[in-house]
Amino acid sequence: MLNLLYTVLLFGWIYLMAQAAGGAISPVLTVLATLGIFGLCWTLTRREQGAESSNGWGTKLYGHRRSASGHITTKWITILYLPLIPVRSYEVLREEQGRSLNLLVYSSDSSRLVVVPLPGLGLCWPQVILTAALAWGGLAAVFFLIWYLVRVR
Repeated sequence: MLNLLYTVLLFGWIYLMAQAAGGAISPVLTVLATLGIFGLCWTLTRREQGAESSNGWGTKLYGHRRSASGHITTKWITILYLPLIPVRSYEVLREEQGRSLNLLVYSSDSSRLVVVPLPGLGLCWPQVILTAALAWGGLAAVFFLIWYLVRVR
């Protein structure tokens, strides 16, 4: 359900940017609306348990950084599988047999994983910066390559 809301909000933001480019909306209102739209998406996503995306729109867990008791991953708001806004980092642990924890649990084929949100703002900044640099750097490299190939011909 939230994926539909994200889509509506982000297409509304794209429309707003188009209106601002044409001079129909003041820059101050554009900045305030942008902060409001992305802030609402971030707040709703932060409250949502789990991560789900449909055709790359929604939320997805990216990153893998070792920790003392498992690894850390971060939930991102994504557009076309590209991480756009980091929401919260989680420590992923293997569940011990016979131990019951009231935490978010994901299960895969052979193991159950317990996901614990990091305290405070809950972002592992070194991992967030690395994930963003790889994703956006990769996208920039692809655009540069396309630009270069078109320019050479």
